Amino acid sequence: MAGIWIEGRSTLREVFSLLKAETWDCGWLITDLECYDYEGWEGCEKWAERRLFLTNRQLLHDVELRDMQFIWGIFSALPAGCTETEALAAGLPSFELNDRKENIYLSDTLLPQNSLAFLEISVEDSSSATVVSADPEILKTLYGLPEWTEDAEKKNRRFHQMRAMAGALTEELGWGGMNAFTRRNLYGLLWRALYDHRPDRPVREADVRTAYLNLWKEREAHG
Repeated sequence: MAGIWIEGRSTLREVFSLLKAETWDCGWLITDLECYDYEGWEGCEKWAERRLFLTNRQLLHDVELRDMQFIWGIFSALPAGCTETEALAAGLPSFELNDRKENIYLSDTLLPQNSLAFLEISVEDSSSATVVSADPEILKTLYGLPEWTEDAEKKNRRFHQMRAMAGALTEELGWGGMNAFTRRNLYGLLWRALYDHRPDRPVREADVRTAYLNLWKEREAHG
């Protein structure tokens, strides 16, 4: 149970290289796919599809050739010999957690969603990637990427701590002078103010309260 969150990553050539994916004997189920700049070579038309089932060689060949930008996509690495029928029967990965519309990659515990997969890579909105595996060792090389990388499970648990504290403050204090934008984006604003790129900073109620009150006084501060 391990995951690494990679900020600003939407291409995968370097990810596959650091994982040494060329040594794997596997196949890939790709779901919720949307990518950009993939035209111009034989076989490229498949990347217009929403779902693909590829060999490791097919996937790495195309990524090495173009290193296309993935806007959305979940890549499930499956054992060699796994058929597409078996892969689909083992579960279709999704960005949403059941019917609650919450992002599954914000869960406290992360595992590949397809029960046969030994690794999963998700790219979200061209802005980040999360790589998940039951084997933490397989992921360690990804900390060598140039982007900001962070233990995804620890990050998620800290975010949930902060969110619970902020929710309690809303119950206690109300919204105060917060405008509609601040209300919609409250948790993200608090996270960026307090904990973004600060994985070692403890989540404390006093700090969340101070940041919350700064936003609570928003209208007053702007006259």
